[in-house]
Amino acid sequence: MRWAIPELLPEGCILLGGRPKMGKSMLALNIAIAVATGGTALGHYQVEAGDVLYYDLEGNRRRLQTRARKMLPAVGEGALQTRLIVKFIAPQIDSGLQEEIRAWRNTHPEARLVVIDILAKVRPAKQSRNPYQDDHNLIA
Repeated sequence: MRWAIPELLPEGCILLGGRPKMGKSMLALNIAIAVATGGTALGHYQVEAGDVLYYDLEGNRRRLQTRARKMLPAVGEGALQTRLIVKFIAPQIDSGLQEEIRAWRNTHPEARLVVIDILAKVRPAKQSRNPYQDDHNLIA
């Protein structure tokens, strides 16, 4: 098994959930920066460096830079700029997101992580009356 964070975050689809303003976005960004720089995630876990595609769909460049600077006291931004690709808009899952991620993956052989913050922004416009089934189909 491959790990984004050894023994903590395995390869595959992982959902990070919780109440609003609990730090989910900061956690995701910390992990993304650690992977992009080959640094330490969560102040403890040494991670393998790799390319990261990060969709910050509720933020903007200024907010992301402010947050990233808090997490980069010992790491220069040069490594980050070459391995972390940030997008602030994304198509919905049923309107091109999967193809966009596959295309990025095909051009980045050292891809290690894709973060979508937040999932609600890429949900298909058409939903059924069964939220459980909608979520299952979305993640599948």
